[in-house]
Amino acid sequence: MKKILLNEPLPIKQRAVAVKNFESLSGVVSNNLAKMMKVLGLLLLSFVVSCLAQEAVDCTKPPPFVNPHHCCKDPPPSEIAQKCSTKLGVPLRTDKAPDMEHQQPDIGAITCFAECVLTESKYLNDGKLDMAAIKGDLQRKFATDPDYISVMEAAFSKCGSVAQRQLAAMQNAMPPGSPKRGCSPLSGLILGCSYKEFFENCPASKWTSNAECNAVQAYMKKCSKV
Repeated sequence: MKKILLNEPLPIKQRAVAVKNFESLSGVVSNNLAKMMKVLGLLLLSFVVSCLAQEAVDCTKPPPFVNPHHCCKDPPPSEIAQKCSTKLGVPLRTDKAPDMEHQQPDIGAITCFAECVLTESKYLNDGKLDMAAIKGDLQRKFATDPDYISVMEAAFSKCGSVAQRQLAAMQNAMPPGSPKRGCSPLSGLILGCSYKEFFENCPASKWTSNAECNAVQAYMKKCSKV
């Protein structure tokens, strides 16, 4: 076999093959580099858009009121909720009922309504959420809706401790010797927190994506902390 010295020119055929191989390798590298730059560009664009979206939310300017039910479709009121509603005279939201944005709720009645719902549902025992009972009830009632079950289990898991902290803060802010009135706010705090979590993490199958709903959800995620 003939040896080729480093400083000896390659034969014409070998030079042609070498040039062809180099061009092929350069093309592969160029294509891969272009793909990498495209991916990096998309990631950077997504990051910038995300940042701009967060910055666009002004926590000093709440968005216009939107009925949450029109944005995130939740199940109709349960039989227990209807029973507590009738007992305490608290109107329930229904698909046929008008929006309730201008109605002034009776805070005392709402507080007792929440306590009635959680107690009758066996969700609340001695001031603590029974997560085993909650999970079992959700599985029985919404077996065909795993997305709803997942979101609500996470919501209740979070909101039990959140509501306890909020209640403690409320009690500490009250003057010493203040009389207790009506029902404990704990149940109302739990239900309020759980619905907030449901709205913020609404399953795609239940979400109505429009400018109004998206603005309210973005505002709550950034500005409403629990």
